[in-house]
Amino acid sequence: MITTRSNFGLEVLNDHFFAVGGYNGVNTTWSVETYDPLMDRWSEAQATSLFRSALSCCVISGIPNMADYTVARDMIPLLDVDADKNDIVLCS
Repeated sequence: MITTRSNFGLEVLNDHFFAVGGYNGVNTTWSVETYDPLMDRWSEAQATSLFRSALSCCVISGIPNMADYTVARDMIPLLDVDADKNDIVLCS
């Protein structure tokens, strides 16, 4: 890899490995790198907009309208759990 890291997410897409985020020994990182096994070379890919470590990745394929199923992270409602009452309240 170009950047030494631990706790990164790893995914395979189109026969390339993608290493996403992680911890570089000093900071959590947002960098993304891809490995091309045919060229035996790592290169930088589009970075994420958030620092991430200890994450997982997945690929969903075959959905022609995938954008219809995506949600911006900040648009997901938070759940407030009242430990005393075991109630879950949707926060807006």
